[in-house]
Amino acid sequence: MAAASTSGINNSRFINADYSPTANFELFMKAALYAKENNIPIKAGNVLSVDEFYEDDVHAYKKWAKFGVLCVAMETAGLYTIATKFNVKALSILTISDSLVTKESNTHKERESSCHKMIEIALSTL
Repeated sequence: MAAASTSGINNSRFINADYSPTANFELFMKAALYAKENNIPIKAGNVLSVDEFYEDDVHAYKKWAKFGVLCVAMETAGLYTIATKFNVKALSILTISDSLVTKESNTHKERESSCHKMIEIALSTL
């Protein structure tokens, strides 16, 4: 739905100001409704976009989690910002493959098969 960021993507555009990039509400509602109608469990919320996917501080995610950030993805804030600038609809749909909390990680096979539901939801927004 929205993207917090430690990335330079918006710092260079909005000097001394904060910009809160968000998903297109129409696309979000289509995706959420499709998931609900097809019993596909989803979580919707804030994503953290960062320039470095793996920080030196392995506990850095905890600060963001306290404020409701669900996961880390490098591109979401940039995607939403550029889409808004050019009046284009955008929605970041993510599949979690590695947990910063439990340290669990999907195998390549699990990553491949878990993306099918995500793709199905994405196609439903067209």
